[in-house]
Amino acid sequence: MKRITLVLLLCAGVANADEFADVCHGRDRLRQVVSYAQAHPELFPTKKVDGLRMLTRTQKELAWGAWKNFLDGLLTLDKVGQEHREFYKHLGARRETDFVICYGAFLSEYRAALEFLHLADNDPGFDKLLNEPVPELGLPKGTYARVKFRFLHVGRASEFTAGEAVLKTCGQTGGTTLRAAMQEDAKVVWKMGLVHGELLTAKNALTMLRRVGFTAWFPVQTSVSEWMGDTRMVRREHGLISAKQIKALIERLEPGDIILERRNWYVSNIGLPGFWPHTAIYVGVIEGKPSVLEAISEGVCYNSVEHSLDADCVAVLRPRLTKEERAAAVQRAAHYTGRPYDFNFDFLTDSELVCSELVYKAYEPGNGFRGVRFALTEMLGRHLLPPNEIVRQFDEGKLEADFVAFLDAQEGKKSAAEASAEDFRKSWQRPKWHVPLQKLNLSEKP
Repeated sequence: MKRITLVLLLCAGVANADEFADVCHGRDRLRQVVSYAQAHPELFPTKKVDGLRMLTRTQKELAWGAWKNFLDGLLTLDKVGQEHREFYKHLGARRETDFVICYGAFLSEYRAALEFLHLADNDPGFDKLLNEPVPELGLPKGTYARVKFRFLHVGRASEFTAGEAVLKTCGQTGGTTLRAAMQEDAKVVWKMGLVHGELLTAKNALTMLRRVGFTAWFPVQTSVSEWMGDTRMVRREHGLISAKQIKALIERLEPGDIILERRNWYVSNIGLPGFWPHTAIYVGVIEGKPSVLEAISEGVCYNSVEHSLDADCVAVLRPRLTKEERAAAVQRAAHYTGRPYDFNFDFLTDSELVCSELVYKAYEPGNGFRGVRFALTEMLGRHLLPPNEIVRQFDEGKLEADFVAFLDAQEGKKSAAEASAEDFRKSWQRPKWHVPLQKLNLSEKP
C-alpha cells in the first residue's frame, strides 16, 4: 500500500506535493462513500422513513461497510490535518501551505459528514445500526452519535467561517487541485444552509483558529488525541524491525511467500480498514538481491527485501502449494510489473493494481492452476481484498496457507520481537490505531 509519511517539513518553505495529494486522496474516498450512499436509496433513503424499517442482513452489511469506510476516511484526514494544525506559528509560504492542508482536510470531512448525516438521518434505525462498535477501526459503540455531535455542533460552523476568512488571505502557490476541491466543498456547505452570518475578519478568524484549531476526532481514547500532539517527536527514519532480524527472516523465505507489513506511524491507504495495510510477494533473488514485488504509490515494482521489510510489524504466510506452483504465481505477478497504483481500488480492471490485488491475481485459480482462493469483501459496491482480510481468513481457517513468521512491534522497547502464530491470528482484530494504545500502555479495550 502507499506509504504516506506525514513528517512536518522543517526546512522547506512550501509543502511537498504529496502532502497536498494526501488530502485529495482522502477527500476522494469520502466522496466515494457519499456517492455510494446517494446512489443506493434502498439503503440510505432520500426521504424520512415512517416507523421502523427492517433491513435484510445483506443490507445491514452494506450499510455497515459504507460506515466503516466513512470513519476510516475521517480518521485518516484527521491525522493529515493534525500534522499541520499549528500553521499559525509560522510565517510566509510555510504558514499558508500548512493552513491549506489543515483546512482542506477539515473541509473535506465537514462537507462529507453533512451530506452523509443528511441521508442517514432519514432512517431512525441507523441510530442503532451505526452506533454499534467497529472493532476493525478501534472505535467504541456510539460512533454515529459522536460524528453527529462533532459535525452538527455550532462550533464546526464557526471553524468553517473562520477557515474561509483565512483562506481569502492566502495566495495560490501550490495545491491547485486541492484548492479547487476546497472551493467546491465550501459552496456545498453554504448551499446546505447550515452556516449563517457574515464571515469573520481575517484577523479575528486567525485568532480563533489559533485558540481552538480544527477539531480532531479520535474517540478511541482521550489519550489518543493527546498522543497526536506529540507525533513530531516519535521516530521517523527506520522501522522497529532491525537489520539483523530482516537478515534472519530472509533465510526463512521462499519464492511465492506472502508478506504482510505495517508501519505504525504511517497513514495507510484510505478505505482499506484494519491493522494490516500492506502486502507483498517474495520473488527470490534478483541481480544478487533478495527481492519482493509489490504495488506501492509508484506502481507495481521490485524492491529489495531490506527496503520492503523496513517496517514495524511483518508476517509471512506460505501458500499451501508446491514450489513449482508458487513459482508460477511469481511469474503471474511479474506480468503486472510497471503498472500504476490503483487509487480507486478496482479489482475488476488489470490496468492499475493495489498491493493485495497483486497477491489476489497472482494466486487466482484457473487454467489448470490450483492457486489460492481468497474471498473478496464488498466495500462501496466494489469487491476487493484488504490485507487485513487475508489475515482474518487465515485465522478462520479459510485460507490454504501456512504460518512462517511474525515479527511484532514493541513500541515501548523501540524494537520488534518474534511472536507466535496465535498472536498473528489475532492481529487482524487490533484497532487501526493500535500503536498509540500500546505506546500509552492502555490495557482497556475500546
